[in-house]
Amino acid sequence: MSEHSFDVEKLSQDERDDVPLLPPSTTKEVPVGTTTPAAIFNLTNTVIGAGVLTLPYAMKVAGLGIGLLLLVIIALASFAAFHFLVAAGNEVGESSYKMIAKKLWGKGWDYVCEIFVALYTLGTCCSYTIILSDYANLVIGAFDEHAAEQWYGSRQFCLAIIAILILFPLSMLQRIDFLKYTSFASLVCVIFVIVVVLVYWLMAMAGSVESSISTEPVVWAKGGIDVFLAAPLLGVSYTAHYNVLNIYNEMSNRSHKKFSPVISSSVIIVSITYLLMSIPGYLTWRDDTPSNILDIYPNSFIPATLARLALAITISFSYPLVQFALKLVILRIVGFNNASSAKRPYHIMISIFVLIIAVTLAMFVDDISIVTSFSGSLFGTNIVFTIPALFFFTIRKDTKSRVIAVIVAVVGVFFCVVGFWNAIRKAMGLSD
Repeated sequence: MSEHSFDVEKLSQDERDDVPLLPPSTTKEVPVGTTTPAAIFNLTNTVIGAGVLTLPYAMKVAGLGIGLLLLVIIALASFAAFHFLVAAGNEVGESSYKMIAKKLWGKGWDYVCEIFVALYTLGTCCSYTIILSDYANLVIGAFDEHAAEQWYGSRQFCLAIIAILILFPLSMLQRIDFLKYTSFASLVCVIFVIVVVLVYWLMAMAGSVESSISTEPVVWAKGGIDVFLAAPLLGVSYTAHYNVLNIYNEMSNRSHKKFSPVISSSVIIVSITYLLMSIPGYLTWRDDTPSNILDIYPNSFIPATLARLALAITISFSYPLVQFALKLVILRIVGFNNASSAKRPYHIMISIFVLIIAVTLAMFVDDISIVTSFSGSLFGTNIVFTIPALFFFTIRKDTKSRVIAVIVAVVGVFFCVVGFWNAIRKAMGLSD
């Protein structure tokens, strides 16, 4: 299986879980020292991005009950897939999709997996910069109604300032551990957004603000095609798998067993966050819930404007995490198998290259929903569910483990097929 497999195969399953991800000869090349709290912050912040804003809409599309059920299924499958990746990495002594695939399945599959990760993370970086340009423009417009007519209120100028002052410096970091402070700040901003949504819902219940509570009923389940329309919205809501091995690889005294609390804590935090956003957001606006929940709150409600600013900060701090994963993928594709040990100039050049692509696209395109729909369905779902499940199926021979792997793989295939089908319908103008 690998040059290290003769050692691993002599161990029991519990002992295997404590084998470091990388063998001693390569571990020393990678700086370590990330603490458990820092790893939790970085993994959680990688998961929580702009997608949190679409969750109330997913509840509207599928019905609140069905939507929450789908969210639970995705949370459990994602939780399992995180563990699948770490287990597979430990088994073969590698820390990337590419090298795990190469050692488990042979040459050729390594580049397939790496390209999947590259295309998905590049699409995410581009979508983040587009959202940033929109939100910055909206926030400035809320305080200056004539800003759109001025140079300083243009999407291009706002994004250029954000890219230069925030995205560029954070993207230069060579270790993901350095982003732990921005990840913590990002989570604080997400909490603020949730508080705004909760407070507005409570005010709506009291009848003191505009809402759809009195005019629209709560729908718990919708039949037919509507359930499938929610699938692509929820299918990649727990995506952070492209970074989990990078985060694990930087931990002090790492082992699968010691990393388990990081995975559990992150999934629990994300799940609570999603529930607190999904339920009040949907219950406030019901059938009027838009695809971006913050779009419907009136500008006269100042906390909503501050929430948009908070979300812009969250996305600004999430972008470097996604770009970090993309940077390592590119380094591996061009020949650095141990990408973390590449010299700093390579990291800087690739970071600048990716940032220029993302910012340039955002300056001239204000809607890439079709592109992200294809990216999420074809690449995102396979990165999150299918590939990790197949890794785990390959390294485990016991029936129980393989059954779990098959179930997660089926979940991935389902969301891939349904998401791709919806992306085609969207491209043909058959759906919103």
